[in-house]
Amino acid sequence: MKISAKVNRRIDLLVGLVAFAEFCFLLLNRPNTGMFLVGLLSVGLVPGWTLLGGFAQLEAVLKVSLTLPLSWSLVLLVSQAALTLHLWSPRSTLMVLMALCTIILQFRGLRRRSDA
Repeated sequence: MKISAKVNRRIDLLVGLVAFAEFCFLLLNRPNTGMFLVGLLSVGLVPGWTLLGGFAQLEAVLKVSLTLPLSWSLVLLVSQAALTLHLWSPRSTLMVLMALCTIILQFRGLRRRSDA
């Protein structure tokens, strides 16, 4: 069973909103419960869905089951690269990652709108 294009667009929108909310929380630097919950969602969902959401031919179960491990792997790789380059700052690294994911999701949404 595949995810329909309409549902995929809605999930892209939700993931984009989570990424943007995490970016705003980190920019404002006001820790609260919302920042913690959005942070968990952003690290576990956003990077993986950003990469997997664009593949329409993947089965729904495969997309959902690979999103979390792929997200954690991407966060780990970006963090390790920042450590290796002596640019490590958890806040700024996550801000850059969420900004990139938001931009990619927005371009994907614009491309889908222009194709329709």
